[in-house]
Amino acid sequence: MTSAVRHTTIDSADAYRLAGFWSQVLGLPIHEDEGPGTRTY
Repeated sequence: MTSAVRHTTIDSADAYRLAGFWSQVLGLPIHEDEGPGTRTY
């Protein structure tokens, strides 16, 4: 029997800073509606 990881969750005290890191790693921009202190939920 095989398993597949479909989702990964990463907790962060500074999500915007983490998004900036991944933005640079992946070469993708942070969405224009996102910023420090914004909440989308």
